[in-house]
Amino acid sequence: MSSTPHIPLGITAADLAPADFRSVDFDWTGFTVSFIESADHPGFELGYSALWDEFGSKNEMEQRSVIAQRIAWEPNRPVKCHALLYEMVVVLHENELAAVRDHTAIVDLSEPAEAVTVHLSHLLVMPRHRGTGLTGWMRALPIRTARECLLRAGQLPRPITLVAEMEPATAASLECQRRLAAYEKVGFLKIDPHEIQYFQPDFRSPEHIDASGGPRPVPLSLVVRRVRREEQRVVPAHEVKSMVQSLYTMYGQSFREQDMQPNLRSLSQYPADEALIHLVEPTRLD
Repeated sequence: MSSTPHIPLGITAADLAPADFRSVDFDWTGFTVSFIESADHPGFELGYSALWDEFGSKNEMEQRSVIAQRIAWEPNRPVKCHALLYEMVVVLHENELAAVRDHTAIVDLSEPAEAVTVHLSHLLVMPRHRGTGLTGWMRALPIRTARECLLRAGQLPRPITLVAEMEPATAASLECQRRLAAYEKVGFLKIDPHEIQYFQPDFRSPEHIDASGGPRPVPLSLVVRRVRREEQRVVPAHEVKSMVQSLYTMYGQSFREQDMQPNLRSLSQYPADEALIHLVEPTRLD
């Protein structure tokens, strides 16, 4: 009788996305996993440098100072009634980098019935490990962080929603189109942008924002995996609004208050809480 394989991630096969079932047979022999929650961790420089090399030149990676601030967040010290837990995860294979990802779990402490939001920041799997099943596990890994955030914030279990911000499908670069297709393939869905218009904060420096006359929020799409609810094709508007408020609370720790105001005002345009918002294929043109 074969024994259950050891999975050094703090999650199980049940946490994989429905279409990532092939990852169940991934062989973890020779792999080590580090959960990095401090800028002093020896793996922080390795993980941050790899992400910066991949995403920094595309203006898709935060400066080291921002990440150092995020990694110091403690769920038992809430911010604006939200518990925050940022985590970077570095996976080595025989002492060489195999994969790295980072993400932030956000728990709205004022609404115990709302799902935990996990903002998916970056995922990098080194070329030799793509197509092996490792990527599926890395996609599911933020579920662990959501549960850890709830535990450390003294909260009961809740539903979990993983969310990635993506370029609108009509304007997406070839690389972004590939990401959208990859998310779609494993069962992620997109919040219909015709029903909810989401804006990412203006990532420019305060000097550039002021010189241009004020912040210019960036319209993006939200691609989600509602864990254990993947087959549902509608979501209550109040759940979407709570998710976006959580994202804005996270961003608000690194942005000036006045630069977040346009984003916060956009929430007033959302449908009534009882409305149902459709979830569509990520590659569907916006």
